Amino acid sequence: MRLFLMSMFSLATSFISDCGSEKVVNEPCFTDRAVVETITNIVVECTSNEAFVLLQRTDGNERYSICNSDLFEIQEGMTYTISGKKYEMKPNERWPGAPLELTQLKK
Repeated sequence: MRLFLMSMFSLATSFISDCGSEKVVNEPCFTDRAVVETITNIVVECTSNEAFVLLQRTDGNERYSICNSDLFEIQEGMTYTISGKKYEMKPNERWPGAPLELTQLKK
């Protein structure tokens, strides 16, 4: 249980962001998760729940938790067209949105 709590704290602190800052890292977000879908040219709006940068699809079908949001200039309330790699969620996890690594972001 202690390991689980420490893991969740570490994960949550890695996602804290103000919806945009610049940083370049060439490492994948997750090395222990499978990519379940590659998305291309999806229109989303940036929202936030204080701990995560979230991108909500404008058609309302899905919400994404962005794991590399610090690499992109993202502003809350703005609409973007994105592409990226959607990662699996483990059965024992609860996320505010599907884990997503952005590969492209257009205003």
